[in-house]
Amino acid sequence: MIPRLERPYNAEPPKELLLKHFNTPNSLFYVRNHGDVPTLEQGDYSIEIRGLVQNTITLKMDDFVGEGSSFTPVTIPVTLQCAGNRRSEVNSFAKVASKVLYEQQAIGNALWTGIPLRAVLNKAGVLPEAQHVEFIGDDSPGQGPERFFTQSIPIEKAMSKEVLLAYQMNGEPLPPIHGYPLRVIVPGYIAAKSVKWLKSIVLREDPSPSPHQQKNYKLFPPMIMGDWAHPVDWSKGLPLGETSVNSAILSPNDGETITHGGYIEVAGWAYAGGNRTVERIDISVDGGSTWVACAEAYLGEQTRWSWTLWRALVPVYYEGPLALACRAWDNATNTQPEEVSSIWNWKGYANNALHKIHILSVIKKENYSNFSDSLSFYH
Repeated sequence: MIPRLERPYNAEPPKELLLKHFNTPNSLFYVRNHGDVPTLEQGDYSIEIRGLVQNTITLKMDDFVGEGSSFTPVTIPVTLQCAGNRRSEVNSFAKVASKVLYEQQAIGNALWTGIPLRAVLNKAGVLPEAQHVEFIGDDSPGQGPERFFTQSIPIEKAMSKEVLLAYQMNGEPLPPIHGYPLRVIVPGYIAAKSVKWLKSIVLREDPSPSPHQQKNYKLFPPMIMGDWAHPVDWSKGLPLGETSVNSAILSPNDGETITHGGYIEVAGWAYAGGNRTVERIDISVDGGSTWVACAEAYLGEQTRWSWTLWRALVPVYYEGPLALACRAWDNATNTQPEEVSSIWNWKGYANNALHKIHILSVIKKENYSNFSDSLSFYH
């Protein structure tokens, strides 16, 4: 793992290891912590569901995983992506107010096992005036009564079948650093909504009043400059929720020299966000001036709430510097903005601009092959 901040600990895996697994191993899954990891024991653990419900209830882990549990567990592959993924590119354009400068690896996919949130909410009985569901974690990035990390989501999303209270990750109990013994999984949304070390669920009329909801994850336009000492008008920021279509190149590496026979292999990840799927990847060798559309067959495994790992053979007929770029298209025909400058924000959030790297192309004449002849490599 590559640390991006020592305390609280934040880290991402190397590119070449992330690319190897559709389901990211627990040991390689990126880490985003807002405070120190709490020490919790499953036997003593419980969560409370309160607020705009017919009955306030308290559930222990035996209610989720014990023999007497009335809930039916499900397992689904879900990609989580930090809202600050690819922040280093945003910071390279203009400095941002964050020390956690992730590259392209603050993203991962896992098989999550747990209980659908709506089953638990139905057990408590949701009142009609409840419009938002608040999740309170047991980590403490702040001080005072609002010190616990807290986020909320709309009731419509909370009652959808895919939102889980998860207790397993890739078939194993949640690692402590990933939320043991219980966390929320909110597919299609920024990973901050998937609160770890869950201690309370609160049904509310309005979004959570917590500073983590009202300030920490809001998007401002490029012309708004702020910092933590001179904050902006928080009410004017757009709250982050669903993620947008995004992709990145993991291979080759920026600055690499590629010796080839007429085509180069490019590989990376793509993620649609929301309830959408990735339909196509385009590759450019000239920084986005022209594009090669990669056939759908080159997309790897994918579900509605997971990423895809893609590979493409790209024709290159000349030697010299290449500016590789990738862009994904989803099934709503959304694609990625061209430049980081158009989406720059002082927190470095939600960077889904075209990902670009530079390599040096060297053609090995004796191995030169026509691109169309090379397609069999993938069939």
